[in-house]
Amino acid sequence: MKGDKKIIFSEKIDSIINGIALGLAFIIFAFLIYFFDIFHNVILDRILAVVSAMVGILFTSFEIDKIDKDKMYGFGDCVLGMIFIIPAISVILYFKSLFLNIVMSGLLILGTYGSSRGLLEIIYSVSGQEKSGYKKFDIIKILTFFTEFIALVVVVIQLMTEIIKIRT
Repeated sequence: MKGDKKIIFSEKIDSIINGIALGLAFIIFAFLIYFFDIFHNVILDRILAVVSAMVGILFTSFEIDKIDKDKMYGFGDCVLGMIFIIPAISVILYFKSLFLNIVMSGLLILGTYGSSRGLLEIIYSVSGQEKSGYKKFDIIKILTFFTEFIALVVVVIQLMTEIIKIRT
């Protein structure tokens, strides 16, 4: 076995791989909860699916954000903002309490600010880069972000429709 090479990961790469794997585990768990009704309670299943999806996206985005800080900024801010937006919208639509809606409106504004700032940082950092071989990697990171974002939006919409069905 002369040609076999042992691959050794640095501590930083190993940490990034573990973080991304943990995030993907939460995302897969969210889909399993949602589609297979693991806990046999619609509201509990939907809430746990959304929370698991948000945690998974959060872990994944933070670890992807660590990969190359010099090339693209704002990914973590954008996802963190979405994590504030989604529960705020859910509470505002579900509960009809004036005080609660006022508090959640503050979180909604804060989350919208963070997501908007992160998205603008992503656009600026990608468009302001020199032409290099890393452009393909940056496009993959942006596509990964938008895929995760769309998946999160779909889960939230499904949660909202289930909550509305149960209430009526």
